[in-house]
Parts: sequence; structure tokens; C-alpha cells
Amino acid sequence: MQLFKRCLVARFSLAIPKFKHKEQPYVKDIPMPKRPKLDPKDPYEKYELVKPREYEFRQALDERHTKNFYPGTTYVAVHKGGITYHLFDASRFPYGKMCSKIAYYLSGKHKPTFRNNEPGKVTDKFIIVNGCNMYLTGKKINYKVLTYHTGYVGNLKQIKFRDLILQKPEQLVAWTVSKMLPKTVYRMDKLDHIHLFRGRFHTFDDVLPQILPHHTDFEYRGSILQDMKEGDDRTLVFTSKPVSQEQIKQDLGDIKQQIMDPSELDNDLIFTPFAERPQKIKLNMTQHEYDKLNRRRKRLMQRYRKYMPIPYRKTIEKADFTKSYVVKSEKQLNRLGLQKIKPLDDDPELEDETTKF
Repeated sequence: MQLFKRCLVARFSLAIPKFKHKEQPYVKDIPMPKRPKLDPKDPYEKYELVKPREYEFRQALDERHTKNFYPGTTYVAVHKGGITYHLFDASRFPYGKMCSKIAYYLSGKHKPTFRNNEPGKVTDKFIIVNGCNMYLTGKKINYKVLTYHTGYVGNLKQIKFRDLILQKPEQLVAWTVSKMLPKTVYRMDKLDHIHLFRGRFHTFDDVLPQILPHHTDFEYRGSILQDMKEGDDRTLVFTSKPVSQEQIKQDLGDIKQQIMDPSELDNDLIFTPFAERPQKIKLNMTQHEYDKLNRRRKRLMQRYRKYMPIPYRKTIEKADFTKSYVVKSEKQLNRLGLQKIKPLDDDPELEDETTKF
């Protein structure tokens, strides 16, 4: 019997092979398949004759996401005759950030002469080039939708940003900026200061350069601004991502410059932004701030049903001894700081002898 068991075990051990664990390679050692190269032919060639504008737009979409897309200035402001001209390149400046920057400057709060009762006095002008080739990050150009109603029954319509940029880019910029401005009477008047050009060139040749300069090629940048001579009253106010001061002097020569650098303007409160100015610290919270804190606390705690309002801590009143008070309770004495003063007893009423019979 024991011999039979030994033979059975030996038979099964020969039939079942032993499994050997192999060492797994590291991820960095695994050869990754290379991506297939794109067809050298133009994928949007079919749009060239049928829809020439859409053909140029689709070609520009592919060029944006290359590595050579970012060098270059996206925003320049030039001051002349008391008016600041802001030039934006919509093909290289993200659309949302560009509109928010325009809305900020349209409000006029960046100026030290701002007055809240005169919001309509905006003298700045905003010039946007490459309006039909706006830059939207991600897939928003194809999936973002604008919903509007024509006013007739059942006419709720939607249009994609891709189609609206090709058809009416001026309407899209005005709609976006108007949503960022305060809803007052002056809102539509401020939108008149925005000038959008669908191509690369604009009509403000006497103030602004036609093409925004690049950072890498300084000779090309100097040739663009060669019209700005020493006797000109124009002043270069700000350029996005400015290069070093020495390179700017070599390119622009004797042109007057006013590069806004917050690190150099800490001592001068006129030119520093309002957000960076020293603010007054409030020691006591007002009733409005307590209500705001209670609303926020209620939103956080209402799901647990444990909300209790924070009581408003009033400041302690001091008794004015030139006035007379009608004391009705001990709390009123404590609030006025009159705990040690005892109220006088009323005089006993005198008996009227005439009333007796």
C-alpha cells in the first residue's frame, strides 16, 4: 500500500510542471511603441475651396499647440495724449483672461483718479487683432455653447463658439465683457471703446505697431517701433513678459519708457495697485459681517441640523451722567456699568386728610 502511494505521488509530480516566477521589468525599461507620424498632406484640404475662412481657422488650431506658439508679446499698451491704447493679440492671448483684463481696465479702477460717481469717463481704447483666430484652451472651441432666445415662442437657440468666432467675433467679445461689467447705465457706453479687427492689421497706425514684437528676435522688434523717435510723445507703458532693461534699451534706443514694476513702486502709493496698498484692519465686526458669517455657517451646517446663530456682540455702553435713565432690569444696570449704584426708594405717599370720612 505504501509503495502504491509513492508511485502515485511520483506520477503526479512528473505530470504537473513546476511554475517559476519571472522577474517583472521596470516601467522605464519597457519599450514604448512610437506614435505614428501624421500624414504630410493637409487634413483640411477639402475646406480650402468650399469654406476658405474655416480652412484658415482649422489650420491655425493645429499651429497653436506646437512648441513655437508661445514666443511673442500678447499685450502692449501705449500712452499718447492722455489716452492709453491697449493692443491685444487674440490668437495668442487666452480668450477668458483677455476679456477679464479688458473689463478691469474699462472700469477705470486701476487709475488713482477714479471716482465712483463718474464711471462713464473712460478714455482708454482697446484694440483686438486676429479676432477670427481666437485662442481658447482645451476643447472649449468645439464644445462650449452660447444659448440665446430670439424673442419668439419656441426660438431658444444654441451656437458653438467655433461658429460664432467665424461669423461674429465682435458680438462674442462684447457679450463676454458686458457680463463682467457692472449692470449700470454706462455699460453699453463702455463697450464702444472696444475695436476688434478680424485680421492681423488695425487702423491705429499713428500710435500702435501693426504686429506685436517677439521676445527672441530683438532686431525685428526694433524695426517695428522704429517710427517712435526721440521727439515723439508716445510712451511705452507695459508689455507682457518684459525682457531685461538692458536689452530693451538696445532695441528701443532713446524712446521714453515707463515699465510698471511693482517692486520699484512700493514707496509710491499713487502707482501701486489698490490690492497691494496697506489696508486698515477692522477690530470689531459689524452686524453685516456677523450676518454674512451666519449665512456661511448655516450653509455648512444645515445638513447636520446643528445650526446655531452666532450672537452679535455689541460694544459695552457707558453711562452718560448728564442724562437720566429709566432702569427696568438688572441687565440694563450691568450694561451701563451702574451695578454699584443702588436705585433710590420712592417717597411714601402722604395721606390726604380730605379723603377720610
